[in-house]
Amino acid sequence: MKNQKEIIGDLTVQEQKILQTVMTLEQTNLYIKDLKQNKSKENDAIGDVVKIIEKVIKNEN
Repeated sequence: MKNQKEIIGDLTVQEQKILQTVMTLEQTNLYIKDLKQNKSKENDAIGDVVKIIEKVIKNEN
């Protein structure tokens, strides 16, 4: 069974460029997905802090 390096080596230059582009796009998509998840978590954390502040304010009144 061929390893990854051998398989890629058997590809034409054009096929290697296409593979590289696809892999770059996949990495970009994963990065964007990661950013969206982090943004969502960040928004949730901000919402939690706001709720805590609101509780403290209500308790002081």
